[in-house]
Amino acid sequence: MPITPTYPGVYIEEIPSGVRTITGVATSITAFIGRAVRGPVDEPITINSYSDFERIFGGLWVDSSLGYAVRDFYLNGGSQAIIIRLYHQDPGDPDATPPVTAKPARAQVNANGLLLEAASDGAWGNYLRARVDHDVSAQVAERYGVNLDQLFNLTVQDTKTGVTEQFRNLTVVNSPRQVKKVLGNESLLVRVSGDPASVPGAHGDPAPGQTIWEDDAASARVLSADEAGDGLALNQNDFMGTGKESDKKGLYALKKADLFNILCIPPYKDDNKDVDIGLIGEAAKLCDIGLF
Repeated sequence: MPITPTYPGVYIEEIPSGVRTITGVATSITAFIGRAVRGPVDEPITINSYSDFERIFGGLWVDSSLGYAVRDFYLNGGSQAIIIRLYHQDPGDPDATPPVTAKPARAQVNANGLLLEAASDGAWGNYLRARVDHDVSAQVAERYGVNLDQLFNLTVQDTKTGVTEQFRNLTVVNSPRQVKKVLGNESLLVRVSGDPASVPGAHGDPAPGQTIWEDDAASARVLSADEAGDGLALNQNDFMGTGKESDKKGLYALKKADLFNILCIPPYKDDNKDVDIGLIGEAAKLCDIGLF
């Protein structure tokens, strides 16, 4: 505001300026595309450490060079990376003798009528187990206007890593605790398959000397027919096949990323020794014209 002089002297008045400081942008965000044990597919996921990669994508895997590239990035001072996981589903071989049935991309488990599937593709989901109990809250039922017998609790464990999730006072009817919505927003392990119509039955207590995850009667496991596979080695079509660009999948999933400065495609063909020349050209072309 203007200064009102009260006595002779020198006065300084600061005038607001329209000039704004130019802030720098990061110049070392590296995007990696490849095959991983687990994690979202065709989605750019930002990580800030190798432990993030291990937690979300499963860490090192002998069948893929992606994990090793990300590890080396952080060992050499990298700070932020964007990971895009690709998955090539195994189609099986119906003409073989005997025929080889294609495995589903996601493992499935039937928790006493509640059909669940792994949150992402891959054989990691075969280690999932689920348990239902009815030790629910009457206050929650009253708050949401549902009957007490419409509530149930769900506990899910990845028995390979020990990661456990528990969701209390769920419903299959429309409510803020509707199971499909809750798992879709909060679970890192499972999603609901289909639209559940009835409350799943409760599991019993484990046998003496066993935990709930060891006893088949105390929790539901993935049956052999519902086990998923890790898929096949990637090929060029997984990166830039028909429909990938319009659907923003494969290489073009990077269009959904906010910002990156370096693109790394670890070797994926010929036993993880090489990359298709056509893919290198397409990636270079897209980067050169600034679509990323």
